[in-house]
Order: sequence, then structure tokens, then C-alpha cells
Amino acid sequence: MMIDKVFSSMNSACKKVGELAEISISFPKPSKQSFIISSLTNGMTGIVFILVGIFLSYKWMLALGVLGIAASVITGIQAKR
Repeated sequence: MMIDKVFSSMNSACKKVGELAEISISFPKPSKQSFIISSLTNGMTGIVFILVGIFLSYKWMLALGVLGIAASVITGIQAKR
């Protein structure tokens, strides 16, 4: 539900800026399908970074790969809600 808080705060910020600029600004909420696509993309990218980090001995690539996998899991959980 953290993502809902982020969207509501972004919508309120966009609304305030829109009122000052006298324009209509809306912050789009992603659909379930976009969460699934994002989860798969993060997972694939994370796996590639981990493999490159292992084969080329780059610790920073391994760290990015782990972060990508973590982001994939979190996004996947959010997609199920």
C-alpha cells in the first residue's frame, strides 16, 4: 500500500502546481499489466547484471543485479494486489 501513498502525494503536489500555473496536471496510476511488465523487466535486468558481475568480477554489477531482483520481487508483490 506504500505505492498508493506515493501516488496520492504526487497527485496532491501536481494539483497544487497545476492550480498555481492554471493548468490541469494529473499523475497517472500504473495498471496491473504495467506492474507485471516492470517486474519482468527488472528481473531480467537483474539476472543479466548478476551474470556479468560474476563473469567479469565486478562487485558493483552484482550489487545492481541484487537491487534489480529485489525491485522485481517488490513490484511483483504490488502487481498481485
